[in-house]
Amino acid sequence: MKRKALLLFLLFVLVSSCPVYSLELEDEDPVTFSIDRAKLQAYLLNKGITAEIAGFMVYSFLVLCLMVSGTVVSALYFFSGIYRRNTVQLGPVPWSTSLSMALLLLLILFTLLFQILLGSLLKSGFVREIPSMTVQMLMSELIIIFVIGVFSVIVYKKYYWKLAALFKTKKIKESIIYGILAYIGFYPLYIFLSKITAVVAEYFGFQLKIQTVVSSIKDIKSLWELLSYILFIVFVAPIIEEIFFRGILYRGCKNFFGVAGASLLSAFLFSAVHMNLLSFLPIFGLGLAFCHVYEKTGSIYSSIIFHALHNALSLAGALLVYRMMNVIGG
Repeated sequence: MKRKALLLFLLFVLVSSCPVYSLELEDEDPVTFSIDRAKLQAYLLNKGITAEIAGFMVYSFLVLCLMVSGTVVSALYFFSGIYRRNTVQLGPVPWSTSLSMALLLLLILFTLLFQILLGSLLKSGFVREIPSMTVQMLMSELIIIFVIGVFSVIVYKKYYWKLAALFKTKKIKESIIYGILAYIGFYPLYIFLSKITAVVAEYFGFQLKIQTVVSSIKDIKSLWELLSYILFIVFVAPIIEEIFFRGILYRGCKNFFGVAGASLLSAFLFSAVHMNLLSFLPIFGLGLAFCHVYEKTGSIYSSIIFHALHNALSLAGALLVYRMMNVIGG
């Protein structure tokens, strides 16, 4: 009984504190990613369709296709009742919910320590400028890898249960296809959640930061930096984050809270650690979708593919929009 009471208290602290880290109101120098229509029209009249314009048009057409096809896929999925059939129930795991929460606290602790250390080094003058986003992303992923390593040692030593078991599946090809279809079907809902957030923010007069990893695109100065962005955002982050948030956290919490409760909790925490109010609701929706796909297929490959596709499309959009802004002087 005491253990459950302690766990509930711990969850209360996490749920109460995480939104605080997400409230990033914009300062006096807001970073925006938007294209001025008047400047775009003037640019087209003067120079016609350039490579930048063509690339942006292709991307816009892709988004339109995703909106239409995603609506169709979602309608077929829900109205046909497929979501109620062929569900692969993920079995129980040997680690407890309390261990999952302890690992989450460890992740938060090391992340805060890294931020405090970096801030101290900058103030002392030992480090003269903020490290590139590539270095920051590397440190973030290394922290998560370290926490996963701690988890692996604890679980393997106590239960002889290997982390590699998360990747065991008999239908890898089907899992990948399901992940792709799931992203297509979810995309219109993601755009809808993003629009809701934007409308609410505008109504209350908030000026909000876009995610640092997106705004830092403007600081890319070399091909190596661009390739490192693609590597971390499209490949490394989806794998590492899905292992932790779905493979470890979700499945551990499922033992105690069930599918619905674990999905809500892991999605909330997944969104909160991104530390951005503007993206909180859409990322929360993504977190729920990742859990659903993982539970539906029984394969973490599906959620990894889903996650990677979303990151790839978001990164491509940000790069193209920023490129357009540079070209037309937006």
